[in-house]
Amino acid sequence: MKRDKKQCITACLTVLFGWCGAHHFYNKRYLKGTVYFFTVGLFCIGWWIDILKLLFHKNESPSPNQTNTKQPTTNSIERHHVAGPYYYKENIEKMAVENPDYSYGKKDFIDIFGRDRRVYKYLFNPHDIQLIEEPENPYDANAIKVVVDNYEIGHIKKGSCTHVKKLLHSNKIANITCEIGGGEYKICTEDYEGNEIVQKKRSGYYAVLTLFIV
Repeated sequence: MKRDKKQCITACLTVLFGWCGAHHFYNKRYLKGTVYFFTVGLFCIGWWIDILKLLFHKNESPSPNQTNTKQPTTNSIERHHVAGPYYYKENIEKMAVENPDYSYGKKDFIDIFGRDRRVYKYLFNPHDIQLIEEPENPYDANAIKVVVDNYEIGHIKKGSCTHVKKLLHSNKIANITCEIGGGEYKICTEDYEGNEIVQKKRSGYYAVLTLFIV
């Protein structure tokens, strides 16, 4: 709620008084605000760029781990944790979008998110999910690799391959969505003296498929 209020105020100041740097002063970017004030928003060019960024962020920025929400009529739903994302870290990060919340300074981060809340560096908005059989896989002839937006991110777990293969061959999978998360994050904690600190940490990437079965 506090974060939404801050973003709303920033948006209003950007549109109404951005020419004098009000939005930068509000967000404690005093140097940039001063430059805007004495140059009338960098001769209005900087002001208009800030407005365009505001509109772009509002319309295009994905929500964390958000996937395609259109869901067909189904008889059942199955969730499968993808095996092996650790080995496909580079592919996963190629699909990532920078999380604007990750760039907050210490004070704003603590004010907005409080303690013990993870704010991840990257967001993911996967669209095209494919399950591709790998009969020539040297480790498992039943292997099924998971490809998201043209990047391989792992495999169906070995114990589920036969079942998923039957679903594929019988055309019973109407739709597939994917949730991807993890990686580098910031979190506010306490040090030994009870002071609030913001630390950077890392967790492993994960991916979870949802299969809509007809």
